[in-house]
Amino acid sequence: AAEAQALANEETVAIAKEAAAKKQAQAEAQLSEQKEKAAEAERVAREASEKERLAQEEVEKKEKAAEVALAKQKEAEAEAAVKEEAGRKAAEAESQAKKDQEAKQQAAQEAADKEKQAASESKTAKAAKEKAVVAADAATAIAVDVKKAIADAE
Repeated sequence: AAEAQALANEETVAIAKEAAAKKQAQAEAQLSEQKEKAAEAERVAREASEKERLAQEEVEKKEKAAEVALAKQKEAEAEAAVKEEAGRKAAEAESQAKKDQEAKQQAAQEAADKEKQAASESKTAKAAKEKAVVAADAATAIAVDVKKAIADAE
C-alpha cells in the first residue's frame, strides 16, 4: 500500500510539474508576444513622430512661400503708386496676392490638420506601447508564479 501511495505521489508530482511547465511555456509565449507588440508600438510611434516632423516642415515651407507672396504684393503696390497707368496691374497683383493669401491660409490649415493627425497617431501609439508594457509586466508576474509553483511542487 505504501508503495502504491508512493507511485501515486510520484504521478501527482509529475502531472503537477508537467502542468507547471505548460503554464511557464504559455507565460513565456505571452511575454514574447507582448515584447513584439511593444516593439510594433515603438515603430508606430516613430512613424507618427516622423509624420509630425514632415508636417511641420510643410508648414514652414508654406509660410516662407506666403512671405515671398506678401513681398511681391508690397512691391506691386509701390510700383502702382509711382505709375498711375500701372493701376490696373496693381489691382491684378492685389487680386493675385489675395489668392496667394487664401492659398497660404488653406495650406496652413492643411498642415495644421496633418500635424493634429500625426499628434493623434503618436498618442495612439504611446497608449498601445503602455498597454503592451503593462501586459508584459503581467506575463512576467505569471512566469514568476509558475516558477514558484514548480519549485513548490518539487
